Amino acid sequence: MKNTRRAAEVWMDEYKKFYFAAVPLAKSIKFGSVQEREELRQRLSCHSFRWYLENVYPELAVPDVGDREHGSIQQGNVCMDTLGHSKNDTVGLYTCHGTGGNQAWSYTDQQTIRHLGLCLTLPGGRPGTQLRLLPCTNGHDQKWERRAGALRHVLRDLCVDSSSAGGALTAARCSPRARSQRWTFITGRA
Repeated sequence: MKNTRRAAEVWMDEYKKFYFAAVPLAKSIKFGSVQEREELRQRLSCHSFRWYLENVYPELAVPDVGDREHGSIQQGNVCMDTLGHSKNDTVGLYTCHGTGGNQAWSYTDQQTIRHLGLCLTLPGGRPGTQLRLLPCTNGHDQKWERRAGALRHVLRDLCVDSSSAGGALTAARCSPRARSQRWTFITGRA
């Protein structure tokens, strides 16, 4: 972790905040002086990390630098987790581990809740519908607002709910008293 922290500090420019959001424990790692490495980068006139993403690895799904927040979405001692699922799969809960990975989320300026290139989606729009990870399109089925601790769909009176017996997160009628609908966004900003 010390070496990846050093690499992030020297090479990732404004994108290092995503590293810290994905690996929050790295912020507490002592990494020593990187001045010599920064001077080498400057002396060699190396490209920016943005250039690298655009020209060398454009297929890498990276959060937008303008996203509002990055971190985990927590309810008690459990966090919203992809559970290793990918496109068109459900989202569930797992014990919070503070290391990002499947628990790394962004809340965007477009009101989406995003994990890499996939967004939390409400397909169908009915109570009891399981939430899914789908490619981000900024469609209405992917827009959520944060209101009084709840994650509320912008068009329907439905909130992200964890009370489903099957373990997948669902949409339920918003209820201010429902503990299963209270979420805290734990930011991992640099």
